[in-house]
Amino acid sequence: MDLWNHVLDILSPDEPIQKKMADYYNPKRDRRLSDPEVFKFQPLRMSFEAVDSTTFTEVLYPKSIYDIIDFFVRECIKREIRFRICKHCNQFFALTGHINTEYCDRPFDSTGRTCKEIGALRLWEKKKADTPALKAYSKAYKKRFAWIKYGKMTKEAFYEWAETAREKRELCIKGGITLEEFRAWLDD
Repeated sequence: MDLWNHVLDILSPDEPIQKKMADYYNPKRDRRLSDPEVFKFQPLRMSFEAVDSTTFTEVLYPKSIYDIIDFFVRECIKREIRFRICKHCNQFFALTGHINTEYCDRPFDSTGRTCKEIGALRLWEKKKADTPALKAYSKAYKKRFAWIKYGKMTKEAFYEWAETAREKRELCIKGGITLEEFRAWLDD
């Protein structure tokens, strides 16, 4: 974890990983290999061999689970893979796409929803709770969407209303109209 926090965590200083590694193991910075927090790389039993009729690759022959961890850490450093702590489950995850991703793709609940899905939903709910215009819009949107099911409104009319409602919502959020005016418009 110490190596992750100082070298591979995206929130550590924005420097090349090789420089961070050199700083991490620099004896002048009180990082001694005798320190129990410092990750100690061990010699690994590796081979370069055919794994099928067309592929040659490195093959690890681990003696213990530590060898697998050691190999994984080396690969992350070689490939300069950065990690972040998920804002939902508080676990590290690899940043393989956008550097500003805040939630991982781990399944979180029994329905198979991921932290990314739940995190986005919670963020929207929090934003909606903090913004009365969003709350009013959401309530009116759900009401009118249900009207489609009951035949009170056509899909075309709903989508036309929704477009206008979004414009009015943004106008209300920016202060162009008052919340009362926006709510009155939604109720019409």
